[in-house]
Amino acid sequence: MKEGVEILNTHANETKDRLKGLLKPCPFCGGKADIDHHIDSFHDIQYHIKCTGCGLSFNNSWGTYQTSDIQKEVVRWNTRANP
Repeated sequence: MKEGVEILNTHANETKDRLKGLLKPCPFCGGKADIDHHIDSFHDIQYHIKCTGCGLSFNNSWGTYQTSDIQKEVVRWNTRANP
């Protein structure tokens, strides 16, 4: 089972590295946005986007390791209205 979690972590890290450059700065403070993840008890990857400046965050509910889920969150982060 440990090998499966390691494979999921590798996949999640590759996905995050590929998508981090697409994130726009935080619309509230202009801080850098970052993507984090954890693997839940069902072995699904939960992605989380958070501003490293003010802490504003979006995360997907019950997301999976499928790339399309984090891509949707990146689009959601990037399409919020600026102040």
